[in-house]
Amino acid sequence: MSPLETELHTVEVIIESNAATRLTDALTLLWVKNEKQLRKLFVFIAYQSSNLRRLTPVLISDAVAHHGRLYSRHFIKGIDEIYYKPFRDVFGAEYTRLHAEMQRIRRTVRNKILHGQNTGLNLQESNLEKEIAILREWISCVYYGFKSEIAFGGFERKTFQKSKSVDFRHRLRIQFTSVADFSAYLQSL
Repeated sequence: MSPLETELHTVEVIIESNAATRLTDALTLLWVKNEKQLRKLFVFIAYQSSNLRRLTPVLISDAVAHHGRLYSRHFIKGIDEIYYKPFRDVFGAEYTRLHAEMQRIRRTVRNKILHGQNTGLNLQESNLEKEIAILREWISCVYYGFKSEIAFGGFERKTFQKSKSVDFRHRLRIQFTSVADFSAYLQSL
């Protein structure tokens, strides 16, 4: 199984269960996996800065954890700012459509469900299945777009590794010189 298939396997198990909340649970888990994927992609790209590679991953992880209000949009913005190619270009042709859908899901469904609130939308099984399909498609486009571009799709186990197959020397628009520099940048997101 690919890292993407492995990561989404848990979602499949939940969907195939008989639990009454299986679709809400799957949607919630997919949203968390989306944010995890984008965080890992951002950190992987940032870690390619020559000076950050000399530092322990724990310090970089601590810097990200310290800035607890970082969400998908922040990591996409970060990728746009530090990587030479815009996120949307790496993502591919479906970006505009899927980005609009993700924004809608975030506003109308995700924010309510993750806070345990009623969405007020009277979501039926078919509605939740549609939202799950959109999330899966988004996550897959991110995975395959970045896997092709930088040989890392966001679900590989080793985020803190120097890329062996892609030369990042001319691909980074921002080079971080220290964890303090990286942390200050996170604050600006």
